[in-house]
Amino acid sequence: MTKILIIHTNGMGDFLMFTPAYKELINQFPNSEIDFFITNKNNEEIIKLYPNIKKIYIGSLKKIDLLKSIKELRKKRYDYCIITTGGKTWKSNLFLFFIKAKIKVGEYKYIKNIFCTKQIKRREDSHFVENNLRIVRSICNFPLKSLYKLWMPLSDINQKKKSTKKIICIHPGCQKLYKERRWDKFSELIRELLKFREKIEIIVFLGKEDIEIAEEFYKIEGIEIIQEKSLMEVIKILQITDIFINSDSGLGHLYTCFNSKIISIFGPNQLGLNQELRTGPYSADANIIKIRGVDEKYYKQKNKYTNKLKCLEDITVEMVLVEINKMLWKD
Repeated sequence: MTKILIIHTNGMGDFLMFTPAYKELINQFPNSEIDFFITNKNNEEIIKLYPNIKKIYIGSLKKIDLLKSIKELRKKRYDYCIITTGGKTWKSNLFLFFIKAKIKVGEYKYIKNIFCTKQIKRREDSHFVENNLRIVRSICNFPLKSLYKLWMPLSDINQKKKSTKKIICIHPGCQKLYKERRWDKFSELIRELLKFREKIEIIVFLGKEDIEIAEEFYKIEGIEIIQEKSLMEVIKILQITDIFINSDSGLGHLYTCFNSKIISIFGPNQLGLNQELRTGPYSADANIIKIRGVDEKYYKQKNKYTNKLKCLEDITVEMVLVEINKMLWKD
């Protein structure tokens, strides 16, 4: 039996961008036992849904926690150890030194890692889905498909829509680490959409990290707010959603496992590149809204009165409404 360890040091959205590669991996090794080492406990619930999972280790890349994790993981011997794309390569690759595995697979940015058996150069101009596929393909040379989709193995759940109205789901929040990338006009957008309430239903998702913005949405009448639901309950709602609107959140990536019509509002670039090409929604029907055709410095400029990023402030409600209208009534 093939034993595999996967090291994933990012969030839920990044894990979902690994799922096409994970599906190819278990197709190649159908009888494998797969362990995960994760540094974000929120990933545990969703990873448990996937086949071939044996054990999930939860730790961090801080020195003391890392040593504890290494001590536990060194008790096992693996055939393969794989690091998913997008993490801090030097920390993850150092971790590889202590793992007992015949083949260790990862990526590098500038300098190759001497602890890797196989490695690929991280392509900053490629989507995380494609980088992950390249990593896994280095150990099992499967033919690439022309189009991949984020994968959620829940064939037994098939939620049926009861209403004839179009369902619009909105996730206005984002991780605390990236809160400056949050678009602040979602409540204004919702009030405009409510003018068409005879044709649409609006559901707003609020997470634990959205406490500071929750109050403004609870003041809006005529919407449903989802704040404390199980993962399975959230999935059932996403399955019957017609369009999902967000600021590039993990929940948006979860939605694209089931449906394709998604609008993501992007603000600042990272690493001097178009971030949406790397971590944006992986969907043929994805619509990225951002200010384009400007100097790179623009994405870092802040309004001196509000201290908020201009590239987000300059995205108007009207701009988003136009795209919603195009996408919602496309069929």
